[in-house]
Amino acid sequence: MCADDYALAPGVSNAICELLEAGRLTATSCMVTSPHWPEHAAWLRPYLDRADVGLHLTFTDQQPLGRMPRLAPRGRFPSAARLFALAVAGRLPIGEIAEEVSRQLAAFMKAMGRPPIHLDGHQFVHRFPGIREVAVTAFADYLQSASGYVRVPGFTGASVFKRRLALGRCAWYGLFSPGLRRLSRVKGLDVNDGLTGIYDLSGREPYGKLFERFLVGLKGRTILFCHPGWVDSLLLAADPLNNQRENEARFLASPEFPASLARHGIELGRFY
Repeated sequence: MCADDYALAPGVSNAICELLEAGRLTATSCMVTSPHWPEHAAWLRPYLDRADVGLHLTFTDQQPLGRMPRLAPRGRFPSAARLFALAVAGRLPIGEIAEEVSRQLAAFMKAMGRPPIHLDGHQFVHRFPGIREVAVTAFADYLQSASGYVRVPGFTGASVFKRRLALGRCAWYGLFSPGLRRLSRVKGLDVNDGLTGIYDLSGREPYGKLFERFLVGLKGRTILFCHPGWVDSLLLAADPLNNQRENEARFLASPEFPASLARHGIELGRFY
């Protein structure tokens, strides 16, 4: 059970730490490009041996850690749509991307004193051609002999249709995922068997009901990702998609969350 966007804003980091303390999460992914990262990293250190703490590689909408005159000429990453267009056209500045991947890995290592145990991407951009080759290779080199895994957003099989949730988004996030899975294995990195937790973020259906559907047809080592957070002014300034964060946080902190897992015979665990 992995909460994304750690360090995006104080309300997000506080919610994730509360849920880690309560044993409601087993992993989190960190946005080291956030100006809050150095401070919020200290809040997370007590959980390093209790949860999988990984890098949420960021190449959209936020600020890079260093100069990127081609990809981020105004000091801000492009949108996911623009990044995708560049990737498909083979026009990504690979040298700049490689340097920024190294900066983000180094920022994680400096703050936490160890490499990230897993790698994923904000808006799943780590699957894009050009980014995936650089990111997976750098991550494998950074780990050296340590164990680590890459989160692959592959949505395949009958269970996806049984959940009846955001099928278009599932198809979009599944694009390029087979290549990410193959490359990760070639580099000696582990990968998840499945991924669940995606929905339309509209708020039309209560998160508790959505969660029940997330659990349909799970097999093998599945990662359920989420985005809990308490909305504050800094979060409102950093990310327009935050209306559901508090709903997720409240559900995950409630008795209904473990009851839902129990109904499906599921126990939370770390990846290894």
